[in-house]
Amino acid sequence: MSGRRVRRILWTLAICILGVLGLRTLVGDLFQVSSSSMEPFLWPGEVILVTYDHSPPRRMELVVFKRRGEYVIKRVAGLGGEAGEDVRIDSNGDLQIDGHYLAADLPRPRILLFDQEQQDIERYFAHGSSRGDPWRKEGDVLELDARQVKPGQAGGLLRYHPRLLDNYLDQAGGIVEGQETVADAAVACEVRFLERGGLFRIGLKEGGDTFWLRVDLTQQDSRLELLRASKEGMETLAEVQIEVELESWIPVSFENIDNHLSARFGATRLGFSYDFNHPAESSLGERIKLGGEACRLELRRLRVWRDLHYTARGHYAVGGRYPLEAGKLFVLGDNSANSMDSREYGAIDADQVIGRPRLVVWPPSAIRWLN
Repeated sequence: MSGRRVRRILWTLAICILGVLGLRTLVGDLFQVSSSSMEPFLWPGEVILVTYDHSPPRRMELVVFKRRGEYVIKRVAGLGGEAGEDVRIDSNGDLQIDGHYLAADLPRPRILLFDQEQQDIERYFAHGSSRGDPWRKEGDVLELDARQVKPGQAGGLLRYHPRLLDNYLDQAGGIVEGQETVADAAVACEVRFLERGGLFRIGLKEGGDTFWLRVDLTQQDSRLELLRASKEGMETLAEVQIEVELESWIPVSFENIDNHLSARFGATRLGFSYDFNHPAESSLGERIKLGGEACRLELRRLRVWRDLHYTARGHYAVGGRYPLEAGKLFVLGDNSANSMDSREYGAIDADQVIGRPRLVVWPPSAIRWLN
């Protein structure tokens, strides 16, 4: 090899090394996740690309900061901003800012508890009654023939029987068991109506209330309704007329997060916010139900989520208001039971934030965008 070619190779290597060093200095760097505090959003051992960014973060955004010589990844819960604010984690494990729950339209993660494509539905959902079982499973599709099920009867409902705890799915689809009861849940599926008539409904129980999303096919004009059932009776919260196309798969979702009901039926959306839950007479009973009566339909791609739940560990903001000063951030881990965060060491300076996690780059099977 000639001397000129050797020098060219050495210059190329030098330029590449300087380029990498320049990128690490000016643009960002790679960091390895070292704890389980952000599971299931981030897993130990994953390598993430962090871009340097000192701009003010948004609420619920992921940030990287340095504490006691170590790089830490958390989610921003409290924003001191220019005027400060009060942060509180209530007895249900929900976050409150200045005495109010987070806005319904604020993007934040949901924690997957059940996915029909990964788990056996028979293990998690009960169905049928002493009068018989109107449900039949064909591959990945559940068929309900509830023409003999009378209105109000539970025989035509799938009933999620595990306790709604701060569980989550691991990377293999298994359950990581939690200990604390979670207040807020969400469910989604696709439904196909085989004929007109009857009712399809999804129920979410919280406290002494069961909130229902109901599709009423008994009238000429179908209706989508949000209902609240308690010891005081049944109350209609919101309703809208809809068109239901038979034999077509329709995406449906229903969630109750921070006292806000949000429903989707195809392209139609319906929401309602409420102030309180009636007290529960018992903690027993299924929290999630779906199905119908006097109807025929098929259902697939059923999934169940829960909201982020913050455990009562630490001293800051747990059970009482924590005044967050201007220029400070209150940061929390998604895996609250195994996260050391602002509940224990208080707020951090906004200036401590060095950047934002953007991309999981390793292992190859886990490559994905963040935020």
